[in-house]
Amino acid sequence: MEHIIYQIEEDLNRPEVANGFHIPMCEEILEALTLAEEDSAVHFILINANGKVFSVGGDLVEMKRAVDEDDIPSLTKIAELVNTISYKIKQIAKPVLMEVDGA
Repeated sequence: MEHIIYQIEEDLNRPEVANGFHIPMCEEILEALTLAEEDSAVHFILINANGKVFSVGGDLVEMKRAVDEDDIPSLTKIAELVNTISYKIKQIAKPVLMEVDGA
């Protein structure tokens, strides 16, 4: 995976953009959650991030590009993926912990 580190723990790995979510990263998070959910050796899931910021939310550069180019499908897709990630976390039968610095 390129945008997250999948070990038994999961780290957001885009510190250069304050771990801003974009489509490839969201897809990797969903893949990692599925792998961890299906792996009987995994007893809990820890989500944390590299860098000083856990996540700024959406990747602001990518979102600005989509707005400037009127790329509504990309904006819709990222919103759908973030919603899917939230739902997936709620549905997993294993505990999911997030290690977050700050508020």
